[in-house]
Amino acid sequence: MAGKCAFVVRCAAAALSVSLAAASAGTVWGTGASSCRAYVVNAGSQDVSVVDLETMTVLRAPIPVEGDPRGGASSPDGSRFWVSVDGVGQSGQGTIPSVIGQTPTRVHVLDTALDSVLGSPDVGGQPAGVGPRPDGTGAYVACGEERQAWLVDDDGDAASKIYTEGTSSFVAVDAAVSPDGTKVALVDGNASRVRILSTADHVAVAPTITTHDLPRSVAWSEDGAKLVVAGERAIDIFDASSGAELNTKDVLFYSAWDVAVRGSFAFVTQEKEGDGGQGPAGIQVVNLANNTFSLFIPLLGNTPRSILVSPDGTRAWVAMADQDLVREVSLVNQQATNRTVATGSGPVAMGFVAASGGGGGTPIPSWFLPKKLKLSIKGEGRDSLLSSGFFDDGGATVDWGDPVTLNVGGFEETFTLTANTAGTSFKFTGNRVAMTVKPNLRGSSRGLFRLKISKTTLSGLLDPEGEVPLSFEADGLEECTGRVKLARGIYGLGKVRGALLEPAFFPAKAKAKAPAGRSHSLTFTGGFATQGPLPATAGPVTLSFGPTFTRTIPGGSFSGSNGVFTHTAREGATSISVKVDHSREKVTVRTKGLDLGNLSAPTLDVVFDAGGGLGSFRNTVRLGTKGTTRTY
Repeated sequence: MAGKCAFVVRCAAAALSVSLAAASAGTVWGTGASSCRAYVVNAGSQDVSVVDLETMTVLRAPIPVEGDPRGGASSPDGSRFWVSVDGVGQSGQGTIPSVIGQTPTRVHVLDTALDSVLGSPDVGGQPAGVGPRPDGTGAYVACGEERQAWLVDDDGDAASKIYTEGTSSFVAVDAAVSPDGTKVALVDGNASRVRILSTADHVAVAPTITTHDLPRSVAWSEDGAKLVVAGERAIDIFDASSGAELNTKDVLFYSAWDVAVRGSFAFVTQEKEGDGGQGPAGIQVVNLANNTFSLFIPLLGNTPRSILVSPDGTRAWVAMADQDLVREVSLVNQQATNRTVATGSGPVAMGFVAASGGGGGTPIPSWFLPKKLKLSIKGEGRDSLLSSGFFDDGGATVDWGDPVTLNVGGFEETFTLTANTAGTSFKFTGNRVAMTVKPNLRGSSRGLFRLKISKTTLSGLLDPEGEVPLSFEADGLEECTGRVKLARGIYGLGKVRGALLEPAFFPAKAKAKAPAGRSHSLTFTGGFATQGPLPATAGPVTLSFGPTFTRTIPGGSFSGSNGVFTHTAREGATSISVKVDHSREKVTVRTKGLDLGNLSAPTLDVVFDAGGGLGSFRNTVRLGTKGTTRTY
């Protein structure tokens, strides 16, 4: 389950003093932006939601995972997330399957910077709870059907069986690694015990801990001295060295599910079973300093599953499997808030994951993009290509006085540009190539180019109905690339003719006003590559601009058809309008009154997901500055 993960946090810490939470000394925390990204594993919809727990918004379309998800956990640095899945087609609410799982039974390893699956190695039957190693190099997975524990690496390349229990009644349902990384606790959900393994040789060591009936999950205290076990009949506190029971609480009719530890407290989710319970489901707070059950916080809903707790102990977030959402809980006020974020069907596991470049996305470091391109094939030594367009250097410092290399479909030329008198543009004229470059438009990382290739043979390299890959390199400039599809020898940006293939996304223009103490505004246009037919309906669209401004518009909030979708919302002095035109491969966003955050950094990330299922893409750009206005 998620509660025993060593969480990585990107949350803005609240300035509150709380008796529930001590300082989290001894834990491993990241530092970062004010976003608070989390992955939520959905058993019913068989996918992973990506949400921001600070703003309680969905950041992008869910990440599909093949199979029936049972558990999930994040690495200490938040760069990896492991999802255990049973056989395809046994969707549920996170319970242990009552029948033998279908193959394949796998663990999906996700790269959280790219929001994508790196690999999916096979493991034993009925994989469930996941326990990451403190050093992030892998995760242990409890596999119930074959009485096994497996170790899955952090790249999804390999998984190895590291332990098989000899007792036939053993059903492994959860795994948790001690804070020092030397031991892993395996929960036996059938014979009601916890087996401790040495991580050095994966051999069982003392003690073997006997629990109450049907335990489900386990977590170590931050000093490694105690274990908290949550189950269908009780919540138990044990001495990790001797196995002695320090305290127990009967939870009949309030089955306990997941455990999260923060400072000297543990937080255990409890569901309400049938009509036997006389009160609501909720969170049981366990004081590990004196081994007491100090507080119960009620929740709306019946089936809370996974729980995350902020590093300062002021807030918690609970996955509600019966409501398909994550609910925020104030640990200061000891009650649930009215803030929720929708997930997929049946959320069962969660983990904090690292923010990356304004919210993740596949990076596009730099690009070279024709606005127009015309190819003429006239015969040996008489072919030509004319093009003009844009490029972005990704905020790099480029020495335009050194030789540059141009490659168009295999036609390559290296030459030296000459600066004009003002030093604002650079030009080269040769026998076969003429090129002009105008970088740093308005102080930004965006530039213009004009290109003419003539008096050469291109027919063996380029096809008037084929693709044209382009690249451009200079000293200090990472290779800029682009790729377009011609139609009758012509390409025009915006599907005027032909098609854009790369870059998958590019900013075209931006004007951001973010004066201190005054209203902010943003006007942004960009382009993106599409694949396949125009979408009939809109998917969730995400735009991040800079380190803190992120907006995700659900697909159902758009109107339109034939691949052109619009959304407009106004509330008081704030407004936002978004237009996504798949037919012209163009996005336009305008905001007023919405806080853009601090945009003073030399470079910032722009992330976009068009909602068409291709995922999000990230450009790093340098903005020009004029007073309090940043331009691109």
